[in-house]
Amino acid sequence: MDCTPLRRNHPYRHLWTAQALSAFGAQASMVAIPLAVLHQLNNASVVALAGFIEVIVLLAVLPVAGLAIDRLGYRPVLISCDVVRVPTLAVLGGAVGAHQLSPALVVVCAAINGAANAPFWPAVTAAVRAVVPDSQMGLALSLGQARSAVAGILGPLVGAALYQQSPALPMLCAAGSCLVSLACVVTARLPSPTIKAKRRAPVYGLPLLGGWRYLVAQPFLRHMMIYGAVTNLAFGGIVLVTTTDYVRSGETAGTGWLFALAGTGNLLGSLAIAPGMRRLAPRALILLLTWNVALFGAVVAALGTGVWSAPLLGLCCVSSPALNVVVQRVLLRTTPPALLGRVQVAFQTVPQLLASVGPMAGVGLLRVTSSHTALIVLAGVIAAITALTAVTSALWHVPPAHTDPPAEQREDEAAEGRRSDASTMGAAPLR
Repeated sequence: MDCTPLRRNHPYRHLWTAQALSAFGAQASMVAIPLAVLHQLNNASVVALAGFIEVIVLLAVLPVAGLAIDRLGYRPVLISCDVVRVPTLAVLGGAVGAHQLSPALVVVCAAINGAANAPFWPAVTAAVRAVVPDSQMGLALSLGQARSAVAGILGPLVGAALYQQSPALPMLCAAGSCLVSLACVVTARLPSPTIKAKRRAPVYGLPLLGGWRYLVAQPFLRHMMIYGAVTNLAFGGIVLVTTTDYVRSGETAGTGWLFALAGTGNLLGSLAIAPGMRRLAPRALILLLTWNVALFGAVVAALGTGVWSAPLLGLCCVSSPALNVVVQRVLLRTTPPALLGRVQVAFQTVPQLLASVGPMAGVGLLRVTSSHTALIVLAGVIAAITALTAVTSALWHVPPAHTDPPAEQREDEAAEGRRSDASTMGAAPLR
């Protein structure tokens, strides 16, 4: 096995940089685009419609995106995503700078961005699996989560600062970051998936449903998908209720602290998970992280909204990236290569959908009850799914920490003449 450190793994460094630039540009433009629409069009409904369209298009494209990754390979998909995003962001930035922004342009650009973003992140993860040895996969995934956390903290701040200088600057900066991301992918020496490995992969019904059928058959992955979906729904509602209380009480600074500490919690969890994976068994680590969310969520519900809500919810956020790393680690190790794109997409779809529904659930509860009661209900949902996680037999199906890949997979990928260490990621599916 190739034990080259990740800092010397050139393909991984290129992929990490590409994803960091994409995440940073997306976060910067996410702040700037609504500001530009509100200032130039004075129409908040356009902001809401654009956000809705982007999410709907992303969810609609995800199944096809997973199939494209499996059929075409991750490299063409990554290149295509950046080729589409660069001119889209550049045109939007040019329209903002020329004061020619229109509702139709905003909605069309949002739809194109949603379609281009759908395959990018699963394709990057599939590429990471191909260039990082199994023994370093936990560290690679934790660094990826840390990168996303830093982008989530710095991206909006930089985007707002650039907007003060020129309203078009954040969009043009995002277009430039996607252009550099494209250069990183083009110059990365990425191994190609083998045709023989695709032929050996099991067939699970219709191609678009292959990822779902495989995922449903895996007890651990199936349960963690359900856990992530329920927790995203409830936690999104808790954040909405807490933010609403801050605004009603005039403590608008509390909202800023809430999101800042949430980002800080994500970063701390990303950095701490790699050492934790070396010291604890996967089941013990998952139970520790899930009960952390349930505990601090219950404390927030018991105390009600106040100055302590932001730091307590920040402590909840420590678990999110850590759980992502643990579960993604299992998914990458156990999924057949020819199904990896579709399985990733299937695993992410329901949690993403319910994450967008979470704030609506919070609003619905506030209409029928007090904020304190709403927090108790939402925290109770998290506690219930956590208790189910603790007693389910699905967690006993977590594979051991170090599983050797099948010999035939190593031979196939070595025959590509790319990188022999690309063959250290496979394993038999979960029982």
